[in-house]
Amino acid sequence: MIAPALQHRILALANQVGPRADLEGAPASLHRYKVRKSETVRDDLCAAPVLELVLEGRKTIWRDGNREIFRAGQLLLLPVGLPLDVTNEPCAESGVYRAMRLEFAPDAIARFRANWPEAPERLPGEAPLRVAVDGPLVESLGHALEALLQPEHHGRLTAMNRLMEVLLRLRRQGKLADLVGEVAETEPVAALPRRAAAAAATWAAAPLP
Repeated sequence: MIAPALQHRILALANQVGPRADLEGAPASLHRYKVRKSETVRDDLCAAPVLELVLEGRKTIWRDGNREIFRAGQLLLLPVGLPLDVTNEPCAESGVYRAMRLEFAPDAIARFRANWPEAPERLPGEAPLRVAVDGPLVESLGHALEALLQPEHHGRLTAMNRLMEVLLRLRRQGKLADLVGEVAETEPVAALPRRAAAAAATWAAAPLP
């Protein structure tokens, strides 16, 4: 169970996100998505993996005849390159559907794959899109949001490192395929630069706190 203070912190940070917060060269972009009428988008396709936190209303996703519903306070990971049918419904009380979307930049995913070069065990979208809202992930996400929202204080390297923590937490939940897409062949560790290979070995051996 997540401590109330941690829940409050992540929601407060998410509510700071504007309609679009793209910074040139940033390792991820932040978006505030907001609609006042129910909408359905067919074959919605993400060019990059997107971590979405629903803030108000309800989101329904259909794929291969299966339906998943996400409500306020829940997290989902939209896989790269997988067409989805999506319905966003406003909250009955506020009349708004609102969500925070964190889209990982290609160079962040490339660095993640270089440092942890394992091949996915399944295809994107084969597992549920829901992300478990556990304390370690929420804490890592909070650190990443702080770095992305205040780049003048944290810098790009800090933001990238904090995003790596988020990606590792998601990998621990079996989300690797949804993050990297279909990978036909993965570079062997021996072919990577020495620092990347050392990082892969160190992180593989050390459990996350």
